[in-house]
Amino acid sequence: MRRLFVLVASLSSFVTCTSWGDPFYDKQNGVWGSPGCAAGTFYQIATGDLYLNFIADNAGAWKVALQKPDAHRTGGQYLLEQFKNADGTYGVSYTWFDGADLATATSTSSSIEVDLNDLPDAPDEGLPVFRSQRCSQLPAKFYLWFAEGIRFMQLTAVLQSKCTTSGSDCLESVFEFADVSGDKRLSVAEICRMIRILTFAAVASNPGGATEQDIDGAEALATLFAPALASAIISGSDYNGDGQLSLDEIFYDRGVTSAQAGMMEAAHNFSLDAASKIMGTIFKGASKLPGLLGP
Repeated sequence: MRRLFVLVASLSSFVTCTSWGDPFYDKQNGVWGSPGCAAGTFYQIATGDLYLNFIADNAGAWKVALQKPDAHRTGGQYLLEQFKNADGTYGVSYTWFDGADLATATSTSSSIEVDLNDLPDAPDEGLPVFRSQRCSQLPAKFYLWFAEGIRFMQLTAVLQSKCTTSGSDCLESVFEFADVSGDKRLSVAEICRMIRILTFAAVASNPGGATEQDIDGAEALATLFAPALASAIISGSDYNGDGQLSLDEIFYDRGVTSAQAGMMEAAHNFSLDAASKIMGTIFKGASKLPGLLGP
């Protein structure tokens, strides 16, 4: 129980980064596509300094990557961000607004992290420039294929204004997002939904991103184990025996005040690697439950 809700809290609250409120990030928030919005080969949902990228290969298959820069700063009209690549190297991107388009130039990779303050404010003129257009929404098929990932980004957008100053608002916002029916209690189905959303986020945050097959496999595993896991979570804290969980029941022995403080601390200490490890532990433990994998 503790691990799952800490994961929900952490994945939700880690988006309370100091970049929110930054004019560049505020302007960049939204959906971008390249070379256009209707039939692009690259799409991005940007929320603060969190990015969900969809990249098509030559065969038309999509890879999904949830990314957050290790460091960033602004220099004049440019945003400098440093990302760790799948091979362990580091790359620095320069992003700026070119009219209505978003332009990005990425420097060559380095084997070590660099101090962004040591770099020039503008990119070298010889670097290739990648341009994206602002889109009103993703292509319709994405809302079927990658619904959980899109929901995760919607959650981060909702929490932008909730988890920066008030642990109480942050905690309630996470619970309200999970509470689809709005009855202030979490059912088995609602907890299953959160497990699927968090599974998508954890898999997509792996180094190098995730293929459609990776996403499908993880979601299938989550669908298989989530009902048993959700039922076990409810049974462990359902003190009034109604088959659902209230916020008070979740934190009955821990205290909501302590949970609020924990949410704020998680906002500063969370990493996407931690999310992947926790989800891996949950599914590793679930796979050992007797009868679930047997005939």
